[in-house]
Amino acid sequence: MGTSGSQTLQPTAAGADTYTLTCVNDGGASPATSVKLTVTAAPSSGGGGGGGGLDIWVLLGLAGIGAARFYRLRLRVLT
Repeated sequence: MGTSGSQTLQPTAAGADTYTLTCVNDGGASPATSVKLTVTAAPSSGGGGGGGGLDIWVLLGLAGIGAARFYRLRLRVLT
């Protein structure tokens, strides 16, 4: 970083991190200053479950398996 400016960090997970800043120039270094950042997870929406999402290919595959079973059982009943 240059002689002035800012740096933005965005946490990706819950937890705690410590950040330390020290400035150094021709006159020497400043005392280190630290800050501890604690990130907590967002509260649950209360839905209760939470499974994973199904994409179109999984849904089509399950529909195909169900259709094949239906037709196989139907042939067994008709014969």
